[in-house]
Amino acid sequence: MTRAGRAKDNLITWGRAASPFGRVVLALTGKGVCLLSFGGNTSEELAWVKKKFPGCVFVCNTKMVKVLAEKVFNPGTKRGEIELDLRGTDFQRKVWKALQRIPFGETVSYEQVAIAAGNRKAVRAAAGAVANNPVAYLVPCHRVIKKNGDIHNYAAGKKRKKAMLLWESREKKKIRRFWKITGLKTIKGQDTITK
Repeated sequence: MTRAGRAKDNLITWGRAASPFGRVVLALTGKGVCLLSFGGNTSEELAWVKKKFPGCVFVCNTKMVKVLAEKVFNPGTKRGEIELDLRGTDFQRKVWKALQRIPFGETVSYEQVAIAAGNRKAVRAAAGAVANNPVAYLVPCHRVIKKNGDIHNYAAGKKRKKAMLLWESREKKKIRRFWKITGLKTIKGQDTITK
């Protein structure tokens, strides 16, 4: 690998941006987003990233992060369209992958997440992985609720979690209304539409 290639691999671009749910801190490597956090202490968030990505150089690029935030919070952005660079244990990555399969505007229980991650008995471990998700919203941990339907804790606050779920529910209704008016329909299991 060339020196320029190594330098690019060791670069983390970060910044703050607005979102429908308050200010976010976003950080990304050459592979994808490695942090999306609401509010909080920016220096603490970046210290966490530095621990997960040792030896990296951090560059603030607010303009690039604002464009990325607009894409992240656009309901029309398709699942998988934004690349992620997630670092965690094998089980955490399985849980985060399972979270990414939760449809927009829907919720699941912690038990369902554990089952989707391959270990029905690991509900507490799944809850721990949900709580340690470094990329809020893109890995939609806010869509996980208690089995009885109660909204459980959320690192960015219960009010923000409720706001996200309500916003997604409303956006989903708008999208369905659009499909009905235009005669377009979804193909089951895909993010594309057909006439």
